[in-house]
Amino acid sequence: KSNLGEYLYDLRKKSGKTIKVLKEELKISPQYLNDIENNKRIPSDKLLRNFADILLRYYDAPKLQYQKSQVLYRFSGLLFQEHHS
Repeated sequence: KSNLGEYLYDLRKKSGKTIKVLKEELKISPQYLNDIENNKRIPSDKLLRNFADILLRYYDAPKLQYQKSQVLYRFSGLLFQEHHS
């Protein structure tokens, strides 16, 4: 995907989590999560790390650190693109 919100949406869907479940785990409102997925708001660095921790739990433990670092790298690249376009 070409933007952060769509990428987070795809990760949420692949993890099998609903908005209701994920917003409770992230401790944010469903509207805020919806705004992030629709590129209306940009999450903080801490919230991005929480997204990575929660959405990548379904990966094998040995892969987790690699996957998490790749997701955070992807997040930062997408954020950079959105801020500089």
